[in-house]
Amino acid sequence: MFFADWRRNRWSMNHYNNNSSISVNSSTPVAIYRHHQKPIYQLREPQDREGQETRKAGPLGGRVAIILKDSYRSTKIDIKFNPKTFECLCVSSLPFCSNKISWVSIYRPGSSQITSTFFDEFRQLLKKLTELGGQVVIMGDINIHLEYQTEAHAVQLTSLLTMFGYLPHVQTPTHNKGGLLDVIITRFEFRVHNIIVDPPIISDHSLLYGLLDIELPKTTCLVNKKVRNFKRINIDKLKDALSTTDLSTHKKFVGRNIDELFDICDTLCELMNKYAPQREIRIRIKSTPWFDDDCHKIKRCVRRLERVYRRTRDHSDLIR
Repeated sequence: MFFADWRRNRWSMNHYNNNSSISVNSSTPVAIYRHHQKPIYQLREPQDREGQETRKAGPLGGRVAIILKDSYRSTKIDIKFNPKTFECLCVSSLPFCSNKISWVSIYRPGSSQITSTFFDEFRQLLKKLTELGGQVVIMGDINIHLEYQTEAHAVQLTSLLTMFGYLPHVQTPTHNKGGLLDVIITRFEFRVHNIIVDPPIISDHSLLYGLLDIELPKTTCLVNKKVRNFKRINIDKLKDALSTTDLSTHKKFVGRNIDELFDICDTLCELMNKYAPQREIRIRIKSTPWFDDDCHKIKRCVRRLERVYRRTRDHSDLIR
């Protein structure tokens, strides 16, 4: 996951993968490569506000972008309002897991004065993200000195995040002059581990990256299974067919030898293939490592006792 911020044709990244080289030009598309192979990340030329990946530069200066792998199913989120005090871009994606994650790239210009309007708009953004559900990751340059925990603006921002159940994870300075200005914010239960703040090199801000607790989907496997559709059997035709065979009454089974019983079984299979043909389907089975042999035996025992109780309706058979 990459969060990009263009300011006066300068490039800074808030998150990156190791062993990647970056080719950047302010007038050409951005491509990120690994070991000189094909691009694994691509960003098209900045589009208009309806674009999926970028937001154009405005009066606040700069651009914000979110760069996703092609394998991510992503959709731009409409936050239903146009903030005046900060740049913002929201994208929803499903990266290798069943739960939706909303990625938010934010930039508040450091040259702009911090006013109550900013906190009102930021509260509106948090409210919108809460309504969307799923997990949320907010990253970017917010230009509020969070290293001063007792400073009025830092206290107000922290209180606002706490009220909506969010937690900032960066605890060390991210600016070359010692300010903690860049943030990685998630919900309390969505932890970020191994956050590393690299020294400022390309930009005056540091590169931030870490590991997210993303629950991987349960592994599944496809299995071929043979089934019959017994619900679609024509009962009348089946009865007529049985009346012409040795299966019409159970008395005809008495005194038969093993070969004759096998012939009766073959006759029954032929009737089933005629009135309920066997077909093969492919089903998806979820992996359940916890369901071992002991669980399977207990389940069979419980089902057997349930059948006994349904047949007898005796309270002595209810609990054993």
